[in-house]
Amino acid sequence: MSVTVGTTSAQTPQQSNFGGLKAQVAAYVQGQNQPSILADAGMAINSAIDHLNTRNWNWLLKQQTITLVASTATYTVNANFKRPRKLTKLDTNSKVVGWFDYQIPKAFLNANWGDVNDGDPWVYTVRNASDDRLLTFNVPPSSDFVTNAPTARLDYFARAQHFGADGDTMGTLEIPPEVKNYLVWYARWEIASMRGDAGQIRAAENSWQRAWKHIAMDDRDEQTDWSVGGSYQ
Repeated sequence: MSVTVGTTSAQTPQQSNFGGLKAQVAAYVQGQNQPSILADAGMAINSAIDHLNTRNWNWLLKQQTITLVASTATYTVNANFKRPRKLTKLDTNSKVVGWFDYQIPKAFLNANWGDVNDGDPWVYTVRNASDDRLLTFNVPPSSDFVTNAPTARLDYFARAQHFGADGDTMGTLEIPPEVKNYLVWYARWEIASMRGDAGQIRAAENSWQRAWKHIAMDDRDEQTDWSVGGSYQ
């Protein structure tokens, strides 16, 4: 019997919301019922997300479709952009017909592409991923180029967003369930540094570092549906 899969579904196991996570963190220093400690716990959880964002994660791979405009070399990428993965060229049927090579901003600027005539771009860069997020081609696309390849699909590593409201879940932020222990223990480490004792600080630090190692090992670049060569492991 076939099973129809919906276009969207909630992650399992079900995720705690921001309010629940704050309570777990605050309870580490017996502050789950104290508004000031709960507020500190919320800031500590978002601090954990900031640390999380110092690395590229495969579960934060996103896509953006960029509509190309003749004689326009520069486009703004999404606000959650962190690092590029691949930029592919799409035809009028949204089929892949090629790709663009990436250059780091320093190499791109040193190439001194300058003001050139419209043509067929083949190289791009993103000048400042933390500020203006400008994706620039080495050559402005010509009208003929845009006619044949009107869009480009950018695969990129995103940044995880901060929690805001207590009802926000990790699923809302598109963070997988296995990251929860890291967020909680990192935040407990920060809370203990402010309000706990040396033993609590040390225990929380050891716990978040173990959790970090586990999620980093789980986030492998290669995801396969079977072992190499089809043999059992």
